[in-house]
Amino acid sequence: MFSYIRIVIFSLFIAVIFGDGDFSVLLSPSSIEFTGNDQLESSYIGDVLLAALGNSVIGSIPWNGMTIKDPFSLAKTSLIIIQVRGIYHLPTPNDTSTYEFIGSDAESSLDYLVSQLSVAYDINFVNHKKGVGQFLSCFGSIDAPIVQPIEYLQPHQYWSHKHFLEELGLIKHASQHLELVLKPSHALIFRLSLDRIVKVPRYAPINEAKALIAATVQNLMDAIRERNDSVLLVQISNKHSSQLQAKTHSRVRGSVNPFQKIIKDLNFPIIANLALWFSLAFVISVTVICYAIATIDPGRDSVIYRVSSVKDFTKKKH
Repeated sequence: MFSYIRIVIFSLFIAVIFGDGDFSVLLSPSSIEFTGNDQLESSYIGDVLLAALGNSVIGSIPWNGMTIKDPFSLAKTSLIIIQVRGIYHLPTPNDTSTYEFIGSDAESSLDYLVSQLSVAYDINFVNHKKGVGQFLSCFGSIDAPIVQPIEYLQPHQYWSHKHFLEELGLIKHASQHLELVLKPSHALIFRLSLDRIVKVPRYAPINEAKALIAATVQNLMDAIRERNDSVLLVQISNKHSSQLQAKTHSRVRGSVNPFQKIIKDLNFPIIANLALWFSLAFVISVTVICYAIATIDPGRDSVIYRVSSVKDFTKKKH
């Protein structure tokens, strides 16, 4: 039992260290400042980005990582998001503001963001065929080569490797045609997935994929710096995804489950076990004491007999 408790506590400790993903701000306009290293609830990612574009959000955001320095310039801001599913962390430049987030609602939060924006190009490569179609509708018919060079990824053997390299090639091509979508208050989202990549040998293809993503994002950053200084470029990596539907404008921030904070508390397993075993020991002790008292022989030599006996003073002494 105690070994099980140690395993649970260790697992929770590892989860706290790594979180559920990273929210990295690669580029930001001068009107917005990102500071600190506070954790962010994944369900608030969409609200943070909405506020960065000058939109109103429902309720307040319990996060102090973003400061709006010039609210009148927010309407000029464009948003680009690179979201990668299936990995906790992706490499970023040294001057990047990176925040761990907790929860598996990052994708649902991005869906909510898209639903609230008037113009959002959501290119979801998780479904490769659908994502390519969405890309072509934004940038027109193109013939982008796959990303090179490669060592561990095997596009001639695995379709998943080939599709991934094609997707990076499309993003690299898009970085040269950003003027088609980079307009004030517009958003461009690229969604990738490392879940489907065959990990042979071991995790070498994943490590190579991470390096290729970093190079592609760096190329995108260089292209943005040359063209526009009012772009917010964000990279999101999340290991797990939620199957919940996207949130709508009718959600209420005040409706919070009162047990949610208790369950997320790292000390909850310890407190629960203490309460359980103490209650069990108390019940057993009371039961044994009651049984012992009930089965005592109330003889004349018993203390109970002497205390509870009533003397009859009506009888005369003979």
